[in-house]
Amino acid sequence: MKVRIRGNSLRFRLTRSEVKTWVETGGLSDSIALGADAGTSLTYGLTLHPEPTWSVHFHESRLEVSIPEPAARQWAQTDQVGLEYSFSWGLRVAVEKDFHCLDHRPGEDDSDAFDHPRATDKRPPSTSAT
Repeated sequence: MKVRIRGNSLRFRLTRSEVKTWVETGGLSDSIALGADAGTSLTYGLTLHPEPTWSVHFHESRLEVSIPEPAARQWAQTDQVGLEYSFSWGLRVAVEKDFHCLDHRPGEDDSDAFDHPRATDKRPPSTSAT
């Protein structure tokens, strides 16, 4: 799962297997170490819930975005690129399918990415450089 933070917006990009895991289990998370100490990491994740509204919670270095389950399941089963929500206090959150890059980047593995809708050819998935 890729996370982009820019200004007052969060954008999550999910690969095929991450989308599958998220809708099957109801949750997906990852973390990043922000220092050498065990307590200096940020955990971030997406959860599904039956309520019709989005929510964001941040507590003890954990950022969790909850998305209505019906909308997420429908999104996962279609060609729809993303889901988006803007909160009244100004935060914008987007969850998107991660596409194959149009330009190959050495060392980048996008073999689990979705086919890019603007791709002119169906190139084989790239492999990680070893």
